Amino acid sequence: MTDHILQGLIWPDPALPHAPEVFVRLSENAVLGPAGLTLAQGAAAHFDTYANLFNLGTWAAHGPINNLALRLTGTGTVQLHLWQVNETNKQTLFQADISLSAKGTSLPITPTSPNGLLMWSITAHGSATLRAADFTGRAHADPIRLAIVITTFRREDAVRDTAGRIAAFLGAGHLPGAHLYIIDNGQSVSLPPSPHVTLIPNRNLGGAGGFARGLATARDASSFTHVLFMDDDAACALENLTRTSAFLRHATDPATALAGAMISAAQPWLLWENGARFDQVCHPQYPELDLRDLGAVTAMELSASKPKPADFYGGWWYFAFPIAAVRHDPFPFFVRGDDVTFALSNPFHMATLNGVMSVQDAFPAKASPQTVYLDTRYHLHVHIVQPALRLGPLGTIRVAMRQVLHSIVRMHYETAAAQLLAWEDMLQGPSLFTDNITMADKRAQIGRLLKTEKWGTVPADLPPTRDATRPPEWRLMLLRATLNGHMLPFFKLWGRAVTVPVADRGRVWSTSGASRAVFLDGAGQAYTVTHSKRRFARLMVRAAGLALRWVIAWPRLSQAYRTAFEPMTTPAFWAAQCAPFPDKG
Repeated sequence: MTDHILQGLIWPDPALPHAPEVFVRLSENAVLGPAGLTLAQGAAAHFDTYANLFNLGTWAAHGPINNLALRLTGTGTVQLHLWQVNETNKQTLFQADISLSAKGTSLPITPTSPNGLLMWSITAHGSATLRAADFTGRAHADPIRLAIVITTFRREDAVRDTAGRIAAFLGAGHLPGAHLYIIDNGQSVSLPPSPHVTLIPNRNLGGAGGFARGLATARDASSFTHVLFMDDDAACALENLTRTSAFLRHATDPATALAGAMISAAQPWLLWENGARFDQVCHPQYPELDLRDLGAVTAMELSASKPKPADFYGGWWYFAFPIAAVRHDPFPFFVRGDDVTFALSNPFHMATLNGVMSVQDAFPAKASPQTVYLDTRYHLHVHIVQPALRLGPLGTIRVAMRQVLHSIVRMHYETAAAQLLAWEDMLQGPSLFTDNITMADKRAQIGRLLKTEKWGTVPADLPPTRDATRPPEWRLMLLRATLNGHMLPFFKLWGRAVTVPVADRGRVWSTSGASRAVFLDGAGQAYTVTHSKRRFARLMVRAAGLALRWVIAWPRLSQAYRTAFEPMTTPAFWAAQCAPFPDKG
């Protein structure tokens, strides 16, 4: 087998939100432009960053690395410094002057051990340019064949831009054999013809149905080995695709799947999650880590090579997996929970890889009573169906009540009502999901719950913005014990008024000590919630009644959901749902 590129440089894309320090740290007189990096005499560039360090431990944990080398392409003479970082030490592997050329200068690498991180920097002697830098190694398997699947619903401009970027990338000869499928749930997208892109109008079955349609299409084509699920805005560097393909080709376990990280679009140095775990609730890994912080990134990446726990999963904003390992197609949740269940019910060997990331609006900005309705449904379903996570009736009641109380303490009574509706709907049994597979009627029903918790004009009497720092532990204990004043008399009279930025509205302590809160987004909109013991009491009485009904129905209900899971995650199930919408090129 010949040598091939394991990892190339990811440069900041000016068309996407980005923080340059996530990609490269530059000294004075080093300039990054469209053609690469230009350095004046004495200028330096450091590639010890999240996007461009080489995680030797992760690569070695998934397959043998032979003939490892660093190939630099450019002009001029530079001093190259290459070092290896382990948990206990940092050791220089190479430090010498080298001459760059347009054909590339390749330097063999002999690591001290098959773990840790490889980082490097260059310092220019005279003027120099760096056009590309690639870590290369000996291939031990054929290239994978990747089907890229994007599901969209009436986001025509975003998906058109994304399709254009990927079509141009594939048309330039990158990723031979790869193809992009756009699953158009809104049946509203038009795209220019491209041999690399297929547009498929689809019934609006949410993300679950769209991605199931894309998976079925890739499976039927019989020419693909892997599928990559991506969001329709796909705000990621296209080097992600080549890095993903190289890694999955390198992995010796045929069930290896790769979960991409999510980065905040508003703060493109802030990590939302680097994969997540599901243990009664979702636990994002490394939330709010500053990707400009060398120490924090180093610690995270040193731990990345360790085996992922059984409850680890990846979000469908960027998730690549082998078709042959799929035992269960997506469950018809519409959206929310489909990625969790897909990962937990299939025997994937999960991995993350530095630099493979998607820039997105964080979840607090997207939250609504509809999304929390869907969240409650899938949390209960997962704890009924998934063998390793099964809880009994009391355990699932705690799961539901935890979500409801999370809304109540923040005075989101309409959201809590939507969560109780989800809990009540789950008493229907598996037909809930087939009867509401498009969510059209449910969306209308949830919409009728909304009176105050919807974005509108900003009030004139905007209260002070609350401190963004986490309160001390004693105050959090008081918040929990009193349900943020709902158990205290006359709290509405003496509780304070606060303004909460949208980024903080999901935090349980965002309204600590407040009896009125104005939630403010970044687009000049707001809504106001106010403390109400009457609404709290009504919600709790309803919750108690649901808990009793849940316990009584549990033996029949749990067995029904477990029996229905297998037939509702088959290709035949989805073929029947999508049948009215044949493929169109």
